[in-house]
Amino acid sequence: MMRIKRTNNLPRALYIHIPFCLNICSYCSFCHLLYDENRAIAYIDRLIEELKQLKIGELHTIYIGGGTPSSLPIFIIEKLFKEIDKIHLDDDYEFSIEANVESLDEEKLKFYLKHRINRLSIGVESFDANILKDMRRNHDAKMVEDVIKLAKSLGFNNINCDLIYGYPHETTNILKNDLNCLVALDVNHISCYGLTVEDRSILHAKKIKPQDDDMLRDEYDIIYKFLNEHGYKRYETSNFAKPTYESKHNLTYWHDEQYYGIGLSAASYIDGLRLVNTSNFDRYLHSENIIEEKEYLTEEDHLFYEFMLRLRLDEGLSLDNIFNEVNFETKNKYLRIVNKYLDRNLLTLKDNRLKTTYEGSLLLDSILIELL
Repeated sequence: MMRIKRTNNLPRALYIHIPFCLNICSYCSFCHLLYDENRAIAYIDRLIEELKQLKIGELHTIYIGGGTPSSLPIFIIEKLFKEIDKIHLDDDYEFSIEANVESLDEEKLKFYLKHRINRLSIGVESFDANILKDMRRNHDAKMVEDVIKLAKSLGFNNINCDLIYGYPHETTNILKNDLNCLVALDVNHISCYGLTVEDRSILHAKKIKPQDDDMLRDEYDIIYKFLNEHGYKRYETSNFAKPTYESKHNLTYWHDEQYYGIGLSAASYIDGLRLVNTSNFDRYLHSENIIEEKEYLTEEDHLFYEFMLRLRLDEGLSLDNIFNEVNFETKNKYLRIVNKYLDRNLLTLKDNRLKTTYEGSLLLDSILIELL
């Protein structure tokens, strides 16, 4: 199978990873480190070196994620922003930063605005005091309300809040209260993630188990119906937005488009090549070779990614020209599986656009396993 043909098009999206956190949440297994001033200063310097090595043209989106980017004080992260300021953004750009409630204040929010950030993604997770305590989150419901009011008053009109559902001991009433509280905040975007207990998390070390699949499904049904009734359209399996407020940066991933990624464990996708940086902090700081994984995609690989990513979107994918670069055997394999799930009413096909049904969206992993 041939590799994907190289293009002269540069990525128009940039992801920047900040691994530092002020504390470690019980469910988290992402690449993170407890904040230390000296390590953070050294990390930002290395991040700037990596940024300068990129061939960047005009960007459409920048996303600073983590970890907790807002955990870094202004005097440390300002140096990075001075480099980002040199990047040209198009007129319709989106520049996001992830933040925790307790590490946002007026000074930091004004600093973000000054440096062109126009979207906040805030880790709320729950409004229930007991669940927040179990999660090791350092905020309460009142702090969430206060910081979002403050952000809006300063000029942020594009705010996402994350919600985790399926937490042990969570009841339907707790979930409904969380949803009511979120909607009352009148944010533009809500991301809802079912709890998974990952190997490297505190929950796993404590042998805590998530709710069973049936309960998770019941809670997802509640979320979907409630948010839909309150003006939030699901556009991706875990993401709901008011009209025009879908995450432009994350759509880059789901549309299988190119992107740069810099920082610890960050991934890039450029000219059919997927790269993943090391998750080893010392290697990232001191080694000339920071690439941990490298994958050249074939046309068949690319076809699978198209299905895997675009079927997560409610818009689905167009089958026009998608099979042009693959052989007859591969095309037939995909069409057999597609027809199988069309018959089961888990997929729909209209005007040559393939989508999941609501039920199919919740069983997408089992469909994709057959396509591998």
